[in-house]
Amino acid sequence: AAGMSATMTTIGGSRTGTMSPFGAAGMSATAGPLVRPAPPRPQMKNRGFLARNKQVGQVVGETGSQATMLIGNLTSAVKKLEDEIQQDERSLREMDNNLAKLRTERERLARIIAQEEDVIDAMNPEKGLGAAMKQFDSFMGDVTTTYSRCKTSHKDSIDILKKEFGYNPAFKRGRGSDEFTSAYHSMAPDPSKLSKA
Repeated sequence: AAGMSATMTTIGGSRTGTMSPFGAAGMSATAGPLVRPAPPRPQMKNRGFLARNKQVGQVVGETGSQATMLIGNLTSAVKKLEDEIQQDERSLREMDNNLAKLRTERERLARIIAQEEDVIDAMNPEKGLGAAMKQFDSFMGDVTTTYSRCKTSHKDSIDILKKEFGYNPAFKRGRGSDEFTSAYHSMAPDPSKLSKA
């Protein structure tokens, strides 16, 4: 204790007292020892991985491993999302291809429908091909009537040749140079059933 205490001396008119065992820091020149003690150190509460009995290295290690797991989970989630995006892009491309094929098919069907509508319009009895067909049907009716008259007239004319000139339609009789001859012709009973050569 003798080495730790000192006698009071006067230095430049100021008075110093006995030194504290903690040195000059524990004393005040005017008031003596400090009035307030130092505040207590903050204590960590017991909460999960930040328990009081864990060292700083343990806390950092656990925090790092948790961060690593979180980053791993996020990375796998991002990879899964990227895979889904790629699948969706492939599906979109396939849908675009299908739409292009369907558009082409729609255009082809629209052309066919337009052609069929043109044919139907042409078949209209009042215009185009329809009028021509109507006129043709009327003409064929006239042909049937006219053919029937021609057939009757032909038969009457052949009968006159047979009676007046001794004409035989099937063959010559050989009666001399003034014998009447012609090509044998027999008219068909129905002109609509004539064979087309």
